[in-house]
Amino acid sequence: MQEVHLDETDALAKLKTGDIDAAVVIAGKPAPILAHLEPSSGLKLLALPYLNGLEDDYYPASLTHEDYPQIIADGDSVDTVAVCAVLVSFNWARNNPRNAKIDHFVDRFFSNFDAFLAPPRHPKWRQVNFAATLEGWQRSPAAQAWIDRAKAAMAAKAGAGTSADDEARAQFDTFLAQADTGAAAASDDERARLFRAFLEWSRTQNQN
Repeated sequence: MQEVHLDETDALAKLKTGDIDAAVVIAGKPAPILAHLEPSSGLKLLALPYLNGLEDDYYPASLTHEDYPQIIADGDSVDTVAVCAVLVSFNWARNNPRNAKIDHFVDRFFSNFDAFLAPPRHPKWRQVNFAATLEGWQRSPAAQAWIDRAKAAMAAKAGAGTSADDEARAQFDTFLAQADTGAAAASDDERARLFRAFLEWSRTQNQN
């Protein structure tokens, strides 16, 4: 087997001409390059079973008719695997002017994250998990501080409540599970935006 690296358009073109036998597309579903395929293209999606050894780097996933109605029949699904995308920044020294830009970006992005959850934004934004960790990597201090403030604010709001409230708080801890740092409470707007993001995230988890 010979591996070649092509952009999506060239890969599909070479599939149709027979120059290559298969193509691996890494994209958030529904990927436009696949959503626009017609049944007459002669192309199809191949199942990729979740075999032993994949668990360190991949997650089990499936593609359905709802994702790609043109090439997957109603009621059918295709097994595949998924990878995560990670937002990475350089670890500038705290006194470096560029670090201030990272701090500003984190504040603006996290505080306005709910704007990414509604159309026309890609559906994959609704699966972002602020609590996720990456082995061997350290979270940006600005991001960690923002998350800690949000968690502290939610903890301060938690009082006597119903079992449903307790369950929601437990789910929110899953969303934001971080070590306690004693950070200051978030603003009301910041807290509201984060909680709306959590509700959307929780909805997507319940659908999976």
